[in-house]
Amino acid sequence: MKAKLLLLSLICISIIACNKDEFTTKPQLTFKSVNTQRLVRGTTITFSLGFTDKEGDIEDTIYMIKRTRNCTNSNITARYKVPEFNAGKNASGDFELTLGYNFGNGIPEIQAPQCPGRNDSSFFLFVLKDKAGNRSDTVSSPEVVIIR
Repeated sequence: MKAKLLLLSLICISIIACNKDEFTTKPQLTFKSVNTQRLVRGTTITFSLGFTDKEGDIEDTIYMIKRTRNCTNSNITARYKVPEFNAGKNASGDFELTLGYNFGNGIPEIQAPQCPGRNDSSFFLFVLKDKAGNRSDTVSSPEVVIIR
């Protein structure tokens, strides 16, 4: 009898521990997709990101860090303002961050490769900050080759 009670207790504790609330004070950010992994001049790249936030106060900043494997001169950090929207408690949704590569249409630009004669093999990191200053964990894109 005690063994059955102990087993039942362990199962209940496991279920409760695994059933974490997806809405936390610290924003949660997930990488969903990127529209291309080979970026050429005159085109855009769009990153799709998902988010959740308990307070719904994510209307602050999204940071993007570009890390280039073969040319550290091409590494950049940029920040973009998150547009205001009506979010209540337990907010969730998706972001799209679109950047141009020599696109020239008023959208933020990705810089060209900085090492002579080489393309950039890069990945992009994203962090979301809410109005209270809480930051999400960092999420990463797959590798993107930026053609010279």
